[in-house]
Amino acid sequence: MSSEGKKAKSRDRKKAVLKAVYAELKDYSHWDDLRALLNVQQAASDLSDAVKKARDSKGGGGEGPEHKALKEYVLTHPKIAGLLVGSDHGEPESPLASGDRVDVVFKRRHLRVAVEVKPKRASDGDKLRGCVSMPEIQNGT
Repeated sequence: MSSEGKKAKSRDRKKAVLKAVYAELKDYSHWDDLRALLNVQQAASDLSDAVKKARDSKGGGGEGPEHKALKEYVLTHPKIAGLLVGSDHGEPESPLASGDRVDVVFKRRHLRVAVEVKPKRASDGDKLRGCVSMPEIQNGT
């Protein structure tokens, strides 16, 4: 991150810095080269069909045993969320400003990492709902 980003103190200023960083990422001219190097396919740019499918699909009707077991594992293994070994265990069902709850939240210094757990058998719609909703939920919208 730029030195300007590290100096940003207010929430609005941080959002402005992130918006500028996202714009730079979007304008990066070598994404095709990077995808080829990593042998990664380009994601669909129009997600409207996937969002409609997620909106129209039903959830699993609560947490099943597979979901609960996975959540318990994630709670006690911060490394799975990209945190350093020795980080504190996560907090389950952490409330968010939106009134929703996220499965697991890890706190380390000023960093908060939210993890929405989806078992392997979760529907594509359920998985997509978790991915799409998290940025909005974290922003309280």
